[in-house]
Amino acid sequence: MPMPKIWKSEGDLVADLRSDWGTRALDAISIKADWETTINIAIRGNTFRAFRRLPNKPSQVFRDWASGALVTRGYFEQLKGVRSQSDYDKWLLKLVNDLRRHWKRRMAVNLPFGPSYKLPNLLMKCVCQEMLLSRRKQVRMFLHVALDRYTLAGIRSFIMLPGGRTISSTASMGFIKTEQDYVAIQEGIRKVAKRAGVPPIAYDYLAWDSGH
Repeated sequence: MPMPKIWKSEGDLVADLRSDWGTRALDAISIKADWETTINIAIRGNTFRAFRRLPNKPSQVFRDWASGALVTRGYFEQLKGVRSQSDYDKWLLKLVNDLRRHWKRRMAVNLPFGPSYKLPNLLMKCVCQEMLLSRRKQVRMFLHVALDRYTLAGIRSFIMLPGGRTISSTASMGFIKTEQDYVAIQEGIRKVAKRAGVPPIAYDYLAWDSGH
């Protein structure tokens, strides 16, 4: 398994974010695919392998949910009206709770906290590219980083959890168990991204590519 990159300081990460983001031509990329294709490419099979001994196939349960939420239940149309970070955070929480309810119905167990945010956040990286350029650039600034082995390891040297706790060296998506920890990490990443002059999601791209 590829090893995640660990940045020794906030300054090191800021420098890499500035350098890396300038090479990405995301504004020239628009998926413009059907929803099934967009949803399928958003999350790869290795993420779903973390879910075991469940009554239904996790990838299918998630994809069924994503299609219903974005199209049938109108979340994508609602997203078009988001104009601030606060609005986006509220919209995302509604989306996350929608996934939690669907998962409980199909799997008969609760979806753990960490994955309940990671899956929608990965989905939103692709969904954002479906938007018109002017809205895409704005919404991209609001996106949350999917917290997993790569994104958590990269910042563990300088982003702290509430109470002065540190991110475990073996942390993965299941490490995040509370809203307080999740918010603290997202805010820490947002602070670093602001220093670098890039959207927070830039760290998601950088951490993944640096570890593969």
